[in-house]
Amino acid sequence: MRRHRAFTLTELLIVVALIAVLAGAVEIESTKAVAWSHDKAAISQADGLAENFEHYAALNAVGAPDCGNAYWASSIACLGTLAEFSETPPTIFQASSSDSSGTYLRSYSDGTTFQIKFRAAGGTGTGYCRDANGLATLGPWSDTAGPWSGCP
Repeated sequence: MRRHRAFTLTELLIVVALIAVLAGAVEIESTKAVAWSHDKAAISQADGLAENFEHYAALNAVGAPDCGNAYWASSIACLGTLAEFSETPPTIFQASSSDSSGTYLRSYSDGTTFQIKFRAAGGTGTGYCRDANGLATLGPWSDTAGPWSGCP
């Protein structure tokens, strides 16, 4: 006669614990993937704004426009008809305590360059600075240190 053996309570608890650990690991990785996708979307928007400034410089042969230190809406207004964006900032940018659009733009009166500093809503929390030379990672964002702290 064959004897049927059932699972013990200890064996069941071990299996449930292993499933919980694996589910937690999957959830952490999926959260990271979503945050990185938000960062990539914000970088894409900043690249688009940077291209607008580069087009302005090329068409006017004077370099980047002098917008001073501006936020999203005033940056778009500064570009005038060359702006390819709405003055309403994309929601992908994380708002900060000093600017509801979450982006800052600084350009120079001699037309040499511009900088766009931003971070993504729902992103990794990393701040980025985009200029005519490309993208620089700034690390954690600091509203208290001022919008240009950490920019190259």
